[in-house]
Amino acid sequence: MSPAYHLSFELDSEVVPLTVRRTRRKTLLLLVHPGGSVECRIPLRCPLRLIQAYVEEKLDWLRVALQEMRSVSMPKTRALVDRGEARLFGEWHPVHVYQGRHQSVALAEDGFHLTVVDPSDGKKIDRLFERWMRGLAERVFKEQIGVLRQQFNAPEPTSITIRKMRGKWGSCSRDGQITLSMGLLEQPKDAIEYVLWHELCHLTHFDHSRAFYALLASQMPDWQARKQRLET
Repeated sequence: MSPAYHLSFELDSEVVPLTVRRTRRKTLLLLVHPGGSVECRIPLRCPLRLIQAYVEEKLDWLRVALQEMRSVSMPKTRALVDRGEARLFGEWHPVHVYQGRHQSVALAEDGFHLTVVDPSDGKKIDRLFERWMRGLAERVFKEQIGVLRQQFNAPEPTSITIRKMRGKWGSCSRDGQITLSMGLLEQPKDAIEYVLWHELCHLTHFDHSRAFYALLASQMPDWQARKQRLET
């Protein structure tokens, strides 16, 4: 993600913080997030001085948007602490942290059980959980791709790689390498199946043409509903 600039603007005598990010957009865009934080995304070469005029043009819209979004609860975030929560397959599970000589992660009916040497070392707990999630993603995604290939008679990818990705859930290269985001493991299972089938379709149509979407829909007619279930 690009570096952020922190500015502010005045609205009805209130000073509102504004986060500005440069992106590959061609136009300026204002976003009001749950809780009421305001973000402005601007083109890479856009002078910062243009933002003030743009915000002033949008004050009426901002007044309404802020009122609505300040009443919306902030989305949950993963908390790898005792009595925290973590998400898997679209559902939030309690986190239980224990002190022990041997580090481990286990998922039981009552949530995640993390055993660590030092429960106060958040960075080590994060690394332990990330390794566990990566291993699970490797097994789950590769197994599910195998099922979908057999079910839909799809080509075999040359490789399947799991890594952290920003801004996308997966990708497919021209030589058939499929890369999937670790974060996809947190999404609902039917949404995961959509992403996997989407990437498998690129092995036949390396584009987003009508033929690609026809293939996508031929085996997964509800793909649009599945896509909408993907949560950021």
